[in-house]
Amino acid sequence: SVSSLPVRLIEPTESMPFHSHYSELVTQGKRQQLKSRLKKLIPGFADVELLTTKSGRPTLYMIDQEDRAVNLNLIGDGLVSFIHLTLQLMTRQEALLLLEEPEVHQHPGLLFETARILLEAMREGKQVILTTHSIELIDCLIHHASPEDLQQIGVIRLKKDGDDIFTSLRQGEDLKFDRETLYEDLR
Repeated sequence: SVSSLPVRLIEPTESMPFHSHYSELVTQGKRQQLKSRLKKLIPGFADVELLTTKSGRPTLYMIDQEDRAVNLNLIGDGLVSFIHLTLQLMTRQEALLLLEEPEVHQHPGLLFETARILLEAMREGKQVILTTHSIELIDCLIHHASPEDLQQIGVIRLKKDGDDIFTSLRQGEDLKFDRETLYEDLR
């Protein structure tokens, strides 16, 4: 018999408001984990709070070290998409997560953090399948991966020749040695 895994498409630029993901994160007891992650990424970050706007809408705010609130919807696109991705990866219980090009809008520095949260999801037992055109993201994944992680990471390359499509799989240490071929495919 075939069992089906619960599947979730993760959208880094999803229109679901921050506060919905944040509320779920808090009920799962992961608020401090998010806070420590954002503290590393955002200069001056002190905390995150769910406040209401003047129109009464719940909105997630970053509180800086001088106790000022900044609406997270008003920060840069790369950081917004990274926070959406982080919140979703941290709160989703599905066993299979699908991501399309999580590197979109990302500053190169955020790619390292993106790789870290992807690896954390994998270590929690989630299967993460992503598409990418970013050799930099693959490099970050390889860089942050432990030897055990590398055995769990696979890159499937597709190549079209006429009407035929050929696939190849690279895993583990082969990923490090096959980087030049990957680079050519992605560019």
